[in-house]
Amino acid sequence: MQSLPEIDSFLLCPTPDTWVAQALHNQDVLLIDHVNCEKQSALLRRGDLV
Repeated sequence: MQSLPEIDSFLLCPTPDTWVAQALHNQDVLLIDHVNCEKQSALLRRGDLV
């Protein structure tokens, strides 16, 4: 999989092709995980989660 220089310079290590393949194959799981992280972040900002 071809990488983008902007992303490579942002990340601290390269993303394995196997991870990308699994993420693309399981986008629903990836999005659920992402939304849970966003919810937790919002709760932390509001002070509801310590």
